[in-house]
Amino acid sequence: MLQTFTKEKNIICRRMYVFDEVDSLPDNLLTTVASFMVSPFFSKTIFVFLSDVAGQEIYEKIETLEMHNFTKDQIDHNKLVKVVQDAVVNSPPKYDSAMVQHIVPFLPLERDHVAKCIRKEITQRIPFIREKDLIRLTEMVLKELLFHGFQDKYSKKGCKNVVEKVNLVLARDRL
Repeated sequence: MLQTFTKEKNIICRRMYVFDEVDSLPDNLLTTVASFMVSPFFSKTIFVFLSDVAGQEIYEKIETLEMHNFTKDQIDHNKLVKVVQDAVVNSPPKYDSAMVQHIVPFLPLERDHVAKCIRKEITQRIPFIREKDLIRLTEMVLKELLFHGFQDKYSKKGCKNVVEKVNLVLARDRL
């Protein structure tokens, strides 16, 4: 069924599938997708797998470099790629290294980045909000989210929980 679905969609959409949170997919699903990748029918298709397989290792590497006065902009991309490659190789068999052709490490979002997500979400809901109210609500939402690292600089989940936390804060604020 999955193979039929993807073949039909490949004809219509042509060329790209994105799988998010691959580390939480069942092993057999990833194995099935891997079999598509070697099929001639999918030879021009791009498969993108997003995973947090090395998230903790990337965070630790960044934190170590920052302790030595490096900024995120000064961190060597190749060092982070190596961190992810090592994690992929040492992970359970569901990460077949033959499937991985390019690695793009994602750096953890900082508090300022998450605040921008929050501001965007709030202004979409309340288009003519006063700046002081926007700042107040943004701070309230930030307090609901999890941050870690030196001075709680990095978000645990990026902007993934922003919508639900904005909902929570707006509902409480109206009471």
